[in-house]
Amino acid sequence: MSKYNHDYDILRHDPLEFRLVTIHAGALPSPITASLSTHPLKDAPPYEALSYVWGPFDEKDPDLILLNDYGFVVTTNLSRAMYSLRKEDTDRILWIDAISIDQDDLDERSSQVQLMRDIYKAASGTVVWLGEELLYTDRTFDLLKSLSAGWGGSSDASHEVVQQRVSELHRVLLTDEKFRKVVQRGVYGDMGQRDFWTRIWVVQEVALSSNVTIVCGSNEMDWQEFSDTIWNLDEASNMAMATPENELDIGGLSNIDTFSIMRELLRDAVNLRLSDIVALLRRSRSTDPRDMIYGLLGLVPRCSIRVDYSNASTKDVYLDLVHRCIVEEESLDIVTLCRKTSSNLELPSWVPDWTDPWVLGYGEDYKAMTNPDPPSYPLILKYGSGALLKNFISNTSSGLDSTLQFEAWSADASSAPRASIDKTLSTLTAGGVPIGSISQLGDWTFRGDDEGEIFFFDIMSSWENLMIQRFDMCQDTNSGRTILDVFDRLLDIMIGHLGDSAVDIVKEKEDKIQRRLVQKRDRKARYQETFATYVAGGCIVEAFIRTVVVDTDASFQRLSPAKYEAFWDADVTGSLAWGLEIYALTFATNRRFFITGNGYIGLAPIRANIGDKLCVLYGCSVSLVLREEHGVVGLVGEAYVHGLMRGEAVALVQKGTWKGRQWVIR
Repeated sequence: MSKYNHDYDILRHDPLEFRLVTIHAGALPSPITASLSTHPLKDAPPYEALSYVWGPFDEKDPDLILLNDYGFVVTTNLSRAMYSLRKEDTDRILWIDAISIDQDDLDERSSQVQLMRDIYKAASGTVVWLGEELLYTDRTFDLLKSLSAGWGGSSDASHEVVQQRVSELHRVLLTDEKFRKVVQRGVYGDMGQRDFWTRIWVVQEVALSSNVTIVCGSNEMDWQEFSDTIWNLDEASNMAMATPENELDIGGLSNIDTFSIMRELLRDAVNLRLSDIVALLRRSRSTDPRDMIYGLLGLVPRCSIRVDYSNASTKDVYLDLVHRCIVEEESLDIVTLCRKTSSNLELPSWVPDWTDPWVLGYGEDYKAMTNPDPPSYPLILKYGSGALLKNFISNTSSGLDSTLQFEAWSADASSAPRASIDKTLSTLTAGGVPIGSISQLGDWTFRGDDEGEIFFFDIMSSWENLMIQRFDMCQDTNSGRTILDVFDRLLDIMIGHLGDSAVDIVKEKEDKIQRRLVQKRDRKARYQETFATYVAGGCIVEAFIRTVVVDTDASFQRLSPAKYEAFWDADVTGSLAWGLEIYALTFATNRRFFITGNGYIGLAPIRANIGDKLCVLYGCSVSLVLREEHGVVGLVGEAYVHGLMRGEAVALVQKGTWKGRQWVIR
């Protein structure tokens, strides 16, 4: 044993025991002295829990504390936290994972991690340590505190009051340069870029605690006041600084809303599904990849997954999550987040790789890649944000307020999976409905820096070309509009939206309008008008428009008839206007348009190839793309298939029109 390791006693399991760290009173320049004591979990003295990022050890000049009169090495960040949290006149009792758990004892780590839900719930409070002050830290906290105090510190303000606050902040951001600089450099440049916000463990640590205090150097602030103020500032900043020169990266602060929603759902005793939480927090990070699952178990009571650092590999843990979803949650939705072509973990194609950072990126980085694979926005909306998960739960649970009412896709979420897993062979055997093969495939929607502000011009041109190659110049029998009119309206809407935001597109607008005129003339000359209908019913022109936006508006609502008709109205304003839908192209970004051999259209992953098979698996909310190579079937990813997202494929099987089948997926 190293001279700096502690000689830990053995923790009993009956009654359950844990250890607490007492930081003894003191002040600089005296070193940290602390003592470690063992207590029954249900009979412990009042204590606080520490939530922080471990950070690296200083190998050259180790950070030492005195623990029970012996030297003990801690990470630099923990050392700084202990100095900051030490009181001059009284001792302070804390639960600190790096010290309270014998990190060299894998069995103890496993059992103590399983207790973390109880440890954080029993604590009198949790201290979030963000790190030491930087240049703008003090000014940032002064600003956040003054804003919160001005609002009365209320966390339950009405929607109207919140919108008033955001509007006022918007005005100040536009007119007060000093205020704007603190927001840009302090909130976004300092707070938002700290590692704490992307650490997987902090989610349950914050969510389970009844009282959370943010500490950054010598600054302190209540969690709820901090998170509410950050949210309001970000809403206002999105409006005030949405120009290229003021583009902001909120960094990990984007997780704050999710943390707060988790706290709210747990407070209301909502039973969360582990798959939903893991999917929602897929952008978080952990040093040990198994902790992407283990670090969230405290949010799901009575979870069947057991922490096992001694024997379970990362592949075992990730595969076990899918198995749990099939057996206990009766759902295959988790497999829709599979998107990697390969993995260092040698995972089967149907097991999501949670070590993948899932960072949405745009620009030149992907053009340099041989096989670019940036993530797309999930078709299963509850995986998109904490607010969407809350609203999904609100729609299915009583007693919860919901600000949005959205229809979740249900390609076949209403029935249980007809699936089994062979852990030895790493195979998923699943039943479902084959839809057809991809026969035509368009470019993927890419927001490249050199594509101009009207970034989708060439992409939509290729998609339109596929449509008229397959269906000719298909025409709406009621309105007389053709598929060419769709692209014209997309172009007009985008130009109008960019004009409203004061972005200079004069030269680009002239160039692309001229290119469009030449393009239309050529296509009209080569193709004839038809009145073909869509294979699933209705007009092909309407099917194409709905496919481009995945039949979803900017508020994540399904497109109403009024919203669809407003697409053609150049004078429409308010919620029926299409500017945000076309500017964002939320679901089309990082996806490819396809047409199947039997006439279905939709959006597929970037990795999709001609010849890939589309299917609906029983127990899965959306369609999937499968690929068979050399007799081996693999999962490519999720897909939107227009006309088959509400159980239609299963209904066709029940009618005897289509036949179900089974796949062995590796």
